Amino acid sequence: MLGQIDLGFVVASRIDDPQDGKLLIRPGRERGTPEGERILVNVPVTIRIHGRDAQRWQGKVTRLPESEAKEVPLALSSRAGGPVAVKGGTRSQTLVPQTQHYLVYVDILNPDPAIAPGSMAQVKIHCKSETVARWLWRSINDWFDLGLM
Repeated sequence: MLGQIDLGFVVASRIDDPQDGKLLIRPGRERGTPEGERILVNVPVTIRIHGRDAQRWQGKVTRLPESEAKEVPLALSSRAGGPVAVKGGTRSQTLVPQTQHYLVYVDILNPDPAIAPGSMAQVKIHCKSETVARWLWRSINDWFDLGLM
């Protein structure tokens, strides 16, 4: 029943704990025993908050979605001046993106008290660079459809 709405459950079992036997319901596929946190690679993240001059903050990727976003927040939609184009003509309150988007969650490590919730920001996730040899190998496989990767 919970799987149909993308929820899982975990039974908390700690000896000498008043919460022993408590049923925790949370998003995920867990069924009785915890799967544990997904290990995320620590990639450097740089954050620039609009209106905060040229200051930069360091961040950390906290959660990666398993599927694309079915709806986006109003602040990210083109209706509110954001970068994500949403489908028009629907009477519902949900904003459905026209193309595939993933919402990646990033925490600011040392936030400034002047940063308010809902502030727009530019986030740069510094991914591992690709060597020329790797790019060439990938390109040859794509051109000739070798399927070696």
